Amino acid sequence: MTMQPKYQELLLDDDVRRWFENLRAKSVLTATVGLRNLGHYCELTDTTPKEILN
Repeated sequence: MTMQPKYQELLLDDDVRRWFENLRAKSVLTATVGLRNLGHYCELTDTTPKEILN
């Protein structure tokens, strides 16, 4: 059995994926923590990354 990241679906958005890849180029840990924080915030506020930007 393999574990799937909880917020993996956020990476389906092109802008989020590009942001994540840019962070990951310098630090995998920073990128992973950033994605988890974004996902958790969106979950708590019932929003999406696009709604945050708008």
